[in-house]
Amino acid sequence: MLTHGDAGSTQADVVTQNGKITRVGYVSESDMPAGARVIDATNRYVMPGGIDTHTHLEMPFMGTVTVDDYHYGTTAAVAGGTTLLMDFIIPGADQSLVEAYRNWESKAVPKINCDIAFHMAVTYYSEAMMEEMATLTNELGVTSYVVPPKPPPPPSPKQPTTLNLSCGECMCLLITGIPTPRTLSHAQHFTRPA
Repeated sequence: MLTHGDAGSTQADVVTQNGKITRVGYVSESDMPAGARVIDATNRYVMPGGIDTHTHLEMPFMGTVTVDDYHYGTTAAVAGGTTLLMDFIIPGADQSLVEAYRNWESKAVPKINCDIAFHMAVTYYSEAMMEEMATLTNELGVTSYVVPPKPPPPPSPKQPTTLNLSCGECMCLLITGIPTPRTLSHAQHFTRPA
């Protein structure tokens, strides 16, 4: 196990169950979960999978579509040690955000070879869109929204020009233009429900 500071490295056992690390350190045979498979990684480094937070797979753009589809893009990711991709959903003009999510999900899920999550681009403003953001976050697990440097105009001049996202009890990441350390520090999780 590599540690920060003067401690250097030390050998340790790693126990995983249901895709999660449950224990790191010395694990005796009597502490092993029933039916566990042992993989001897002596003299090797065991590293968690990487996360690529900025992908554009099968994304339509100006009459074209990006060359990597979900199968080839996720296959390449896994070959390089990445086990989670965050792809961008770009809704069509006045398209429902939930509909856009379902379209992207239906393209991706049959082809993926690793975990995926989505950033949702906010391409227009409406009250219905704000309600849909709550649904996306609380029910579908979308926790990242991308707003262009100049947000879409609100429906009336009396409303503020900044978007105030309040999706109930949810935590989500709002990226406006170029991410800064402050906006990135508010990310809580990047997984979507199975």
